[in-house]
Amino acid sequence: MNNSTPDGSPQIGLFDSNAHPDFSDSDGSGYQSYVEAARTSGFVGACAVGLPGTDPRQHMLRCRESGFLTPVAPWRSTGIRSQRRALRNLHELGYHALKVHPRWGGPAVGTREFRRLLQIATGFDMVVFLCTYPFGNARSRLGDRLLDDLDTALASTPDARIVLLHGGAVDLLRYIEFCRANDQLLLDLSHTLVKYPGSSLDDDIAFAVKHFDRRVCVGTDHPYYAIGDVVDRLAFFLRGLPEDKQQNVLRHSIENFLNPR
Repeated sequence: MNNSTPDGSPQIGLFDSNAHPDFSDSDGSGYQSYVEAARTSGFVGACAVGLPGTDPRQHMLRCRESGFLTPVAPWRSTGIRSQRRALRNLHELGYHALKVHPRWGGPAVGTREFRRLLQIATGFDMVVFLCTYPFGNARSRLGDRLLDDLDTALASTPDARIVLLHGGAVDLLRYIEFCRANDQLLLDLSHTLVKYPGSSLDDDIAFAVKHFDRRVCVGTDHPYYAIGDVVDRLAFFLRGLPEDKQQNVLRHSIENFLNPR
């Protein structure tokens, strides 16, 4: 972590758990530019988390061509009857993970559709990446419901493996305790790491990487946040931690979660 990039920012051996190289991409250049920037910053790999509307076949192709990206399939609400066929198609394309974004195309975590999706995905041994940023228009009825709804969903599928993207945002400590009680969950700090500097979340993030390092990973949320800003914030929080804890947060937690022994 003491090496630097040409612009002076630190190099860091991160496996990025939440990048979106498909954002505004039409010719593959978005994937290429992200991979080049990530390699320059010393990243060792990344989850390319597909956004709703991205073509899953093309997304898989771009990821394979990169030799760097682990593909996470985009997902939109299909209705319960079509779920198994849609998930089987993704699995046959080679996907081992998919992303559910309740605010961008659902399904909401409190619905039967989400619970059924979780059950089918688990049957295909697929990891579910779930957005946990809970705020939006009041009509979407998110707010404080999300963690309670997730508790209900996990009760129906206790073997489901879920990456909780953004770590619950301002509810980070509550999500840490929820993950502590549920071994099949992994907490991602993308978005939250960069959005709230100077707030009480600084203490919560420091607590997470120091005391919960085996269950925490970090994503850039590229392109919504600059890679350099994420690297700088992460370097700040990891400074002074033992090397094994740094490596857990940087790569081992997410790598072991995606490829359990």
